[in-house]
Amino acid sequence: MYFPFRLPLLAPLYNLQDWRGVSTLMKTHGDPETKSLRISMLYYNVLVVSDREMLKELFTSKQSFFEKPFFEYDMLSVFGENILTALRTETWKKHHAACNLAFNDDNLRFVCEKSIETSDLLFETKWKNLERDRDGCFIIEPNIDFSNVTLDVLGKAGFGFSFGIFAEDNEGRDFTKSLNYIIDVGVVLRRYILINYPSLYPLACKLSGLDKAVEKVHGVLLKCVNERKREIEEMGADYDHKDILSLLVKANTQDKLLSDDELISNAFVLSAAGFHTSSTTLQWIIYELSRNEEIQQKARQEVFNLLGRKRGATMDDYESFQYLNAVIMESLRLHPPVTSVIKQVCKKETTLGKFTIPKDTEIDIFIGGTHLDERYWSEPSKFDPNRFLNTEGQLERRNDFTFIPFSKGLRKCIGFRFAEREICMVLSRLLQKYQFYSLSDEEVEENVGITVAPLNLKIKVKPIQ
Repeated sequence: MYFPFRLPLLAPLYNLQDWRGVSTLMKTHGDPETKSLRISMLYYNVLVVSDREMLKELFTSKQSFFEKPFFEYDMLSVFGENILTALRTETWKKHHAACNLAFNDDNLRFVCEKSIETSDLLFETKWKNLERDRDGCFIIEPNIDFSNVTLDVLGKAGFGFSFGIFAEDNEGRDFTKSLNYIIDVGVVLRRYILINYPSLYPLACKLSGLDKAVEKVHGVLLKCVNERKREIEEMGADYDHKDILSLLVKANTQDKLLSDDELISNAFVLSAAGFHTSSTTLQWIIYELSRNEEIQQKARQEVFNLLGRKRGATMDDYESFQYLNAVIMESLRLHPPVTSVIKQVCKKETTLGKFTIPKDTEIDIFIGGTHLDERYWSEPSKFDPNRFLNTEGQLERRNDFTFIPFSKGLRKCIGFRFAEREICMVLSRLLQKYQFYSLSDEEVEENVGITVAPLNLKIKVKPIQ
C-alpha cells in the first residue's frame, strides 16, 4: 500500500517519505536499461519512471494517453475544481486560459518589486532585533522566516492585500492562519478521510475546525472577487491592479470562463502551490550556500557587480543574474520541492518506451529520480551550480527532460516564472546584506509534506558591513 511514511509489511520500501530510497530501489530492482520500476499495490499498479526518453514520449507524443487520477488530486479541490485538479485536459484548458492571463509581465514585475520590499521588511522588523553575539552574528530559523517572506509576497502580488505577516493586521493574520490550516490539515483530511471514509469526513471537519477555516478563506476571497469586479466595472480601462487575483478576475470579466467558486479555487491552489515551493527552495539554497562558502561568495560578488551594496534588484536585472540563477537551478535539481507527479493511463492500454502499460496503471513521474540519475548528471549528489552556468546550458537542461522541477508538457506548473523571479529577487537581497554560515557539518534531514523541506535547519547570519 502507498503510505505517506514507511510502514513494515504494508509499505516497507515505496512510500512518500523516502523518495531517495525509491531512487536507490530503482537502481537495484528496476529495469536495467531504463531503471523503470513496477510496483504492485493493493488496488492498482504503479510504474515509476525517470528515464529521459520515456519522459519525453510521455510529455509529448503520448500526453493524451495520460491524465490525473482523481484520488491523488481531489484533496486540493477544497473549493471546487481548479487548474491543478482538473482531471481531463479538455476541462483543464478553460482554467489555463483564465489563469495564464494573470501571470503576465506586469504581474512578474510586480512580484519582483514586492519580493525586495518584503525582504527588507524581514530584515527591519525581525532580524535587526534578534540577539547577537560579540561578532554581530545571530541565528535564524529559515523555515519560519522564508515562509513569512513568501506568504507576504503571495498576499501582495497574489491577492492584492496584506496577510499581516510583518504588520499589525489581525484580519490578514486570521486569514493566513486559516489558509495555512487548510493546506496543512485540510488537504490531509481530504486525501485520507474523504477518499476512504466519506461518511466520516463532515465530522472530521467539524472536530478539527477545518469547516471554520474553509468558511473564513472562502468568505475573504469571495469578498475580494466581488470588490475587484466592482472596481473593474467602475474604472474600466483605467483599472491597473497587478496582483494575480485582480488579473484573473479582469480576464474572467471579459471571457466569462470561470464561476466565482472556480476563481476562488484557482486562487487557493495557486497560493498553496506557490508559497510552499518558493519557501522550501530558499531554505535549501541557504543551506547549500552556508556549506559552500566559495559558491556563496561568487554569487554575492555577482550581486555586488550588478547592484552595488544598496540598490534592490528589479525584473530588468533578472536575466543578468547568470550565476545566481545557476545556483537556484542547481538547488531545484538536488532538492526538488516536489519529487513526483502522478498520472494515470486513462483511455486504453498503451506503450511507453519498450513497455506495454495496461489501462488504469498509475505513472509516477519521478522528478527526484531523474535529477539524481548518473546517466544525465556527473556526481549527481554534489551541489555544483556550474552545471547551469551559461545560458545555453540552462536552455539545454530545461528542454532535454532531465531537469523537470516544474514538470513538463501542457500541464507544466503555470506559476514557474512567478516562483523563479521571486526566489531570485529574495536571494539577491539576502546575499547583498548578509553572510550565511552552517551550524552543523552534518546533512540535515528532510521533512516530507506538501513539499520536501529541510528539517530543523538553523543558520548563523552575519551582516555585511
